[in-house]
Amino acid sequence: VQMLMDAVLAYLPSPLEVPDVSASLVKKEGTATFSCDPKGDVLGLVFKLWSETYGFLYFMRIYSGTFKTGMTCYNPREKKRERVSRIFRMHASHREDITEASAGDIVALTGLKNTATGDTLCLENNPVNLEAISFASTVISRVIEPKTSGDRDKLQQAIDRIGKEDPSFEWREDAETGQYVISGMGELHLDVLVDRMRR
Repeated sequence: VQMLMDAVLAYLPSPLEVPDVSASLVKKEGTATFSCDPKGDVLGLVFKLWSETYGFLYFMRIYSGTFKTGMTCYNPREKKRERVSRIFRMHASHREDITEASAGDIVALTGLKNTATGDTLCLENNPVNLEAISFASTVISRVIEPKTSGDRDKLQQAIDRIGKEDPSFEWREDAETGQYVISGMGELHLDVLVDRMRR
């Protein structure tokens, strides 16, 4: 891993050296370009959610501008404002609490309520959408059910949280049997998710 990270630093371009990013305008046809400028309009892409005891961590790459704790941004897919409670710089499982993060940074946010994987966060007066993340269709399904009727609510909560975290995971409740049909990218994928649900 250390050799790989050294190679990334040595050979890959920094965020300041890559071309401007294009985003589609929400209110009219066309696109807008954003440069990697900390002083530009805020623009970020949420690419991963991580479930925790008290909510979710939202991992985001910042393409333009500076995000600060307490600021309000806009989610054009949901057409709702989002407030950034805290910003973390992640170091594996260790997190460093920071007050702001600028273009080129990858950070984790808390406090968002209506954001999902692939959502863009931007300014409300200039709403744009970055290219959405596409996910392959599921290839395998399995039936699961709670051991007791008392576990049904807990299982439902676990499935909901994992569904928000992992867009390649799908589920539905069979109306006739009351069982849950879960679908994923392979047996190992479902085994890992079921183990997480048990825990």
